Amino acid sequence: LSHWEQKMTDKSIKPVASIHIKIKDFLQQWDKSSKKDRLRILQRFVKHFQPQSDGNNHYRVAMIDAELGEIAPLFFSRIVSSFQINHLNSHMVSCHVDAILLYLQSLHSAQYTQRFINCGGIQLILHVLHKQSATDIQSKCLLVLQLAIASNCKFKELICMDDGLQILLDLMVDKANMAKYELLYLLYTILKQLCVRNDVFTALIHESIFDCIAGHAHNHEAVKLLLKVLQSTLRFDDDVRFRSAGNDEHDESHQDIECVASDAADSASERRIASETEYAVKKHSVNAENLRQTLKLLHVGNHQIIYEVQRLCNVLFRSEKLQPVMLKCVLEFIDAKEDSDGGHDEYSSLLQKIISENSNILTIASKQLLINAQKAM
Repeated sequence: LSHWEQKMTDKSIKPVASIHIKIKDFLQQWDKSSKKDRLRILQRFVKHFQPQSDGNNHYRVAMIDAELGEIAPLFFSRIVSSFQINHLNSHMVSCHVDAILLYLQSLHSAQYTQRFINCGGIQLILHVLHKQSATDIQSKCLLVLQLAIASNCKFKELICMDDGLQILLDLMVDKANMAKYELLYLLYTILKQLCVRNDVFTALIHESIFDCIAGHAHNHEAVKLLLKVLQSTLRFDDDVRFRSAGNDEHDESHQDIECVASDAADSASERRIASETEYAVKKHSVNAENLRQTLKLLHVGNHQIIYEVQRLCNVLFRSEKLQPVMLKCVLEFIDAKEDSDGGHDEYSSLLQKIISENSNILTIASKQLLINAQKAM
């Protein structure tokens, strides 16, 4: 502590017995300092505790309280207060966020994260993300959000409130960020985290992602990552895989009886497709229009995006209610008489792959749709 305090406050060497006086003097010096002097103090603080590239002083991040003692929480309050005042000053904001990040990674990170949230830190970070265009500042702010989410999943709701979700999506699809892969991956990770154990906003996040994909189809990097978010976070209460797993245990004679019953139920299932579609919209926040816009990505001609769309279709196919809705959308594209982009073969190929990879979970309604489509050919 004495080594750091000597650099931060007084150049003279004072005896260990006067340590409490030095702490008091340091806080008073901060309170009386100008913006320029406070920035210099912050820079020295960050330089001392921030891990170096060789990782030799990584332990210091976790030992802020041990080194600073009672000054640690008091100095944190002053850093946050200064950040609130100077968050629009691009020259000062970076160092402030660096200092906050050090506290949020310290041994008592949960305590500091809670204090930061209570004083409006999430809203402040989102505001900086919205106003600051520097990549390094944006990345540091996203790291703060990531640490907040890791500390307490309830903080996810704060991020999603107001315009927080839209700010993150706007950053994802910003053309200026197309080649900033580290920034995009941070956004991808945060969006995934926001969809997990966030019952209040998960449906809204998924719906917003579908809309974002539809509006920015030519931003290939962003679209690929957004499709991956949907693939990994969409969950369904009516997952047919569990039902089919139970059916696999039946013997052949029982399967024959089921086949007869299925034939008898085909016509009734076909009549239920319309109501199932409406139910799917309300239950999953995935509707036919979202699916059509996503399927149009096959026209982009990007092999990676086509692959991600196929994977998403496999995920959607797990829902008993969404399964016939998705098949109906694919069949509409195949049946379209005018397709100037030559997408007919791509949609036929998509349908074949979906059926081939998910034949064991086809529902009665889906089978009837396929039978009717085959008859109409």
